[in-house]
Amino acid sequence: GIRQAIASPYSLRVVKGCDFETPVETDGLAAAVDAAREADVVVMAVGEPASFSGESQSRTQIVMPPMQQHLVDAVAQVGKPMVILLKTGRALALTGSVLAAQSILV
Repeated sequence: GIRQAIASPYSLRVVKGCDFETPVETDGLAAAVDAAREADVVVMAVGEPASFSGESQSRTQIVMPPMQQHLVDAVAQVGKPMVILLKTGRALALTGSVLAAQSILV
């Protein structure tokens, strides 16, 4: 995986900020912001689970889950270069700090 691809002296730190629809806990938000402060580049994996897309899975909003948007906004305030890894099975209207990322991979 990605850990094997990163050569010394670089390192990878993984922090869980929030689940797909679970509110961001203070601990997760603080840990994500702290990790971003220590990083050269922030890579954030966000989006929707497969159960949000497909037959009979209509949603009233086409944006990223609000708790994830809140997490991205908080981490973006640190000011480090940011790469967004977006997992989705449908079109999403991206807003806020997600659009300020240096790269968005879908």
